[in-house]
Amino acid sequence: MYEAFPNDVVIGFRHFPLGFHDQAGPAAEAAYAADQQGKFWEYHDQLFLKQQNLSEATYVAIAKELKLDMDKFNRDRNGQAATNHIRLDIQVARAVQANGTPAFVVNG
Repeated sequence: MYEAFPNDVVIGFRHFPLGFHDQAGPAAEAAYAADQQGKFWEYHDQLFLKQQNLSEATYVAIAKELKLDMDKFNRDRNGQAATNHIRLDIQVARAVQANGTPAFVVNG
């Protein structure tokens, strides 16, 4: 649909790690770090393919598979910028009354 209406449809992604899922926060931080190297969507896709086995080892394995700079990846996912970015995304999700994932907002 986006391809048919590139001037009318905006697709955005917001992190909204749910508190009951102990790996949601670390997964969001890892995806944020991958985004800092231009690999968000590739990382995102791998997280969803491997969602039954999310762990520290999984985050590192995906980063290596995508040939990310591991030092930068680890700094970025553990840094304050990741925390701030995800916190802001949570605020936006709450503002639009998202209460689960995935959530979609149409026309606003």
